[in-house]
Amino acid sequence: GVTPVLTAPGGITINSDIYSWSGGNPSLNTSGVVTIQSTSSSFTNATYTSWFTFNVTNAMSGLNFGKSGNTSYIGINSNVSTAGSVNIYGGSAVLSGSLTSTTNAGDISINSATLTGSGGIAIASARNLTLNLSGSDTYGGVISGSTSTVTKQGAGSLYLTGVSCIVTGK
Repeated sequence: GVTPVLTAPGGITINSDIYSWSGGNPSLNTSGVVTIQSTSSSFTNATYTSWFTFNVTNAMSGLNFGKSGNTSYIGINSNVSTAGSVNIYGGSAVLSGSLTSTTNAGDISINSATLTGSGGIAIASARNLTLNLSGSDTYGGVISGSTSTVTKQGAGSLYLTGVSCIVTGK
């Protein structure tokens, strides 16, 4: 089948409760923000980043995956890089790929009951990673960033088992 290419310089928003592609995963070509979210309050099924091809010829300036109130599983199972902020919303989030923010507007926020996996999180210099998690988990991925901050919010505990490096100061 033909792989659809969605091109829009101002950003791309896709709203659907269920994603299923018969002709190949869509390629998203924008220098704007990409938003993939449910129409209702939550996706019907688990949703994965590998179902989309990001940054075809332009670097997206942000990614919103899910939305506040989403209770479905979110799988970050591909390498996702953005020249801006990343916001992940899910009932549970598993990171087997990587999340990377590359510019001074590049905060990363993961809002979920749980966060597990071993994929890396690279925070842009002097930016923030906020983990708003309500459950207790163990995350084994590497978290890195120069003069960046990591904040854990929400109930429960998060145990970091990966070798993480946040360089502060000069």
